[in-house]
Amino acid sequence: MKDNPFDLLGIDRDLVKLLYRQRGLDDFLKYYVIKAQKYIHPDMNGDHRLSAEINGAYDEICRNPSQVGYWIDTMRESSTRILETRVQELLSKTQKQSREIERLRVVESEYQNLKLKYDSLLVKSNPAIVPPRISHDEEEPTSGYKDYILMPMTSTYPLGVEALQKELIRLKSTIHPTFVKSDGSKIYRPLTFKEDIKARVENYELRIDPVTKRERSEAERLFLITERWLDSCTAMVYKAGTTKFKIIPQSSDLICIPAGFRESFMRVEYSRYKEPELDSSKNKYNTALTKGEVLNHPAWITAVEEDRSLLAEYTNIIFNALKSKYGRETGMGFYVRERPETDQLRALCVVNLNFNSNANGVDNLDKFGSFLLVAHRGGK
Repeated sequence: MKDNPFDLLGIDRDLVKLLYRQRGLDDFLKYYVIKAQKYIHPDMNGDHRLSAEINGAYDEICRNPSQVGYWIDTMRESSTRILETRVQELLSKTQKQSREIERLRVVESEYQNLKLKYDSLLVKSNPAIVPPRISHDEEEPTSGYKDYILMPMTSTYPLGVEALQKELIRLKSTIHPTFVKSDGSKIYRPLTFKEDIKARVENYELRIDPVTKRERSEAERLFLITERWLDSCTAMVYKAGTTKFKIIPQSSDLICIPAGFRESFMRVEYSRYKEPELDSSKNKYNTALTKGEVLNHPAWITAVEEDRSLLAEYTNIIFNALKSKYGRETGMGFYVRERPETDQLRALCVVNLNFNSNANGVDNLDKFGSFLLVAHRGGK
């Protein structure tokens, strides 16, 4: 790449210098690229050339850390806004549409949740009644099925936990998993990372709608995989200044997180967690993987709590979908933070198919929440 990659990214020169001095540039660039691609990626009706330029510039920086200081010193002030201007042009065209789509998704989610409750009550009151089939576009999935309901998205992770717990209390659920606190009391908890993966597999494998008895479309079966990321109560705990981390299947820190928590991560003491230690320098992280690499990846295996059979089922579904929908041969990367300034705890989530169904342990706790609610249990 002949051009200065920082010029191509279009970030303000003074900001880049400040972040570099404060050792915060790596985290910023990763966040910047992820956010930019949500608007400009071709799969989001964005600009293919612009998306490729941003990815190429970011990859160049990651591959050549020894060159970063030189590139920053030689950034051209006049060109730092070139790409940013193009991004803003795309944003201005898509933001209004994106807001309307999200509003309609919330309305659709609320409608489908009410419909599911109505169908269940109808069948319960008279088992002979089968609710009439509602006409569906083949590509228009529902927001859940008999076992799981996708909760409305919240503005932060803690608010998502609160909303989930309040809804379960309102429903007086005896099915959704609970957690026993240190004082002996029980509290509803978000699903673990493994349980999120299991939910996706179960939803995909359910071919006949249990209420309407009709065959479910491919879009409906893939709904929990394609619609949105799934947050969990599984935590990633990072050791300051290193590439070492631990995966906590059920984190009391996350389950009991105050709704008003507004920091990007929790400050914790790494040594108090007794789970096995992993090291991102000893395997492939922060990049797409092959199917074989996923099945033998220590973090993926740990995250699904050693359930290799479940991981194999899920991997088959994802790689078949990636191939058929996008022509991709790789996916399911495991994304982690490296060498953080302090010991810290973040939540582990699994993202949607459009972003390779990656395991994401880098997101901030003060950014959005997306959780599954266990609605029913029983034979399929």
